[in-house]
Amino acid sequence: LKMSLPTPTFDLSEWGEVYEPAEDTFLLLDALEEDTAFLHSMDPRICVEVGCGSGVPLTFLATLLNTNKTSIFKNCMLSSHNSCNSDCNDKSDIQHEEDDMDEEATKDFRQFIAIDINKDAIEATRVTFKLNGGLDVEGLVGDCLSPLFSKGLQADIVLFNAPYVVTPNEEVGGNGMMAAWAGGDHGRVVIDRLLKQLPQALAPGGCMYMVGIKENIKEGHDDNLFTFTPEFNVENLKQRRAGPERLVVLKYTRKKLEEQ
Repeated sequence: LKMSLPTPTFDLSEWGEVYEPAEDTFLLLDALEEDTAFLHSMDPRICVEVGCGSGVPLTFLATLLNTNKTSIFKNCMLSSHNSCNSDCNDKSDIQHEEDDMDEEATKDFRQFIAIDINKDAIEATRVTFKLNGGLDVEGLVGDCLSPLFSKGLQADIVLFNAPYVVTPNEEVGGNGMMAAWAGGDHGRVVIDRLLKQLPQALAPGGCMYMVGIKENIKEGHDDNLFTFTPEFNVENLKQRRAGPERLVVLKYTRKKLEEQ
């Protein structure tokens, strides 16, 4: 499926230690767009990107979820005001229409949260959101999903382009760019830490899209990323070879309460 939405505009010229979108990013965007119908059916309220970097995936998700509603909302607002200004003088009619639109906007409200241990990545994500329509994003500095706990939040959608590269464990969580890709043994150190937090951080019926590589799966082992927990369904949503890497997008869907 060819992407119909363009890659969000971004500018990392001020931040040399922020991960620039690459093949793994674009695979995640493809997977999100192919899952558009499911994402809209969820009608998510809280959308989170962990390790946000440039913020391109979260901005793409915001555009994917809001494009139709936003454009329709703006067009209705313009047409109703133009017709009232030309055809009537009853300000109460305008006020009622504005109240209706305010109520609709509240109903369609979504919160976008960017999490990263790198403060520059938070700032870069804010710029990316502004460059693509001025949408609001909340930036939280912290490790994995832990910033959600202090706010008492559960996410409906989590995006996670994981630090999946197989490296020595001592390289994990380093300063600057290394934190964006160094994954330790089997590339799983940060992945496993986040997965332990997921049951608490993800709302029932919610899902996480995680980018990794085949080496992370540890085929033949009990902890192979697919035998996560009975609360979740896990599927290999999309895969692609990029040079020596065999990239995958895994989708973790938490079962609804009545399904558990």
